[in-house]
Amino acid sequence: MISSAVSSLVIVVGYWTCARWKPNRPKAQFVDKEIGRFGANLTGFTFVNYFARNLDNILIGHKAGSVSLGFYDRAYKLLYFPIQNINGPLYRVMTPLLSRVQDDRPRFREMFLRSTGQLTLFIVPAMAALVAVSHDFVIFVFGDRWAPVAPIFFYLGINGLLQPLGNATGWIFISQGRTDVMFRLGVFTSLITVASFFVGLHFGGAVGLAAAYAFVEYFVKSPIQYAVLHRLGPVTAWDLCWHQIPLLVAAGMTFAIVHYFLRGVLGMHGFAVIACALVISYVSAILITAIRPTGKAVLNESRMLIGRLWNSATRFLRQQEASA
Repeated sequence: MISSAVSSLVIVVGYWTCARWKPNRPKAQFVDKEIGRFGANLTGFTFVNYFARNLDNILIGHKAGSVSLGFYDRAYKLLYFPIQNINGPLYRVMTPLLSRVQDDRPRFREMFLRSTGQLTLFIVPAMAALVAVSHDFVIFVFGDRWAPVAPIFFYLGINGLLQPLGNATGWIFISQGRTDVMFRLGVFTSLITVASFFVGLHFGGAVGLAAAYAFVEYFVKSPIQYAVLHRLGPVTAWDLCWHQIPLLVAAGMTFAIVHYFLRGVLGMHGFAVIACALVISYVSAILITAIRPTGKAVLNESRMLIGRLWNSATRFLRQQEASA
């Protein structure tokens, strides 16, 4: 609680210090109806989404007890905390950029696909590797006493393979001013998510809840979301599938190699199998991406981005050495 308050305070002070615009006393005037509807729908979606995303903790704590809630919370934060910290800055960057080109539909589509192509290529293979070695990874990070976290992490990780692209689809609704569609879709999918929580928790506790959450994400929520976006345009359901399916195939290849060869034949465990799984996952994802129609462009842009990051890091270290 204290860390959240301090973080919010630092952000407010930073905005106040760096922003050119400073607020004055409010004037008595009516808000534009279009802006009001946009904000109301976005606020409604945020509230509904927050409720659905946090109800799982309440249900597990109430039905399964604090121990199960602790295991679930560790698995959830270990998996989704990095995604949330990457998606937040990208949302603040991509939404204004896409808003500027919303009338140029081909350019809008190209910008979205290029940015999400790099996003998913960086995140999904790492997540697939950690899902494949979920037991070894949890033991390596937390120790033997936290072994019950592993099956929860496994199912949440399967669900998490869809999260980077799924979160990015919100950029399309907001940048085109279609928060009304976003809100209605959010209400419907949140009801489905909440129903899956009750069913999964009833039959399998915290592990069952995570498994039901993953099942609904793959076979109900994502197909509905892609269909709605296909009708809204300019990004089609086929565009999203071409982004997602090859990486899921690479994830399946990684799981098979880790399970049947690294563990079954070589008997690898611990840090060794984690490191090998990461290498295998990224190599598989890169090879499959390379044979896609637009995959080479994504790989070239990713290579240039890595080069810029490497040059920036090298320059920073040299400056630190010079100042020391």
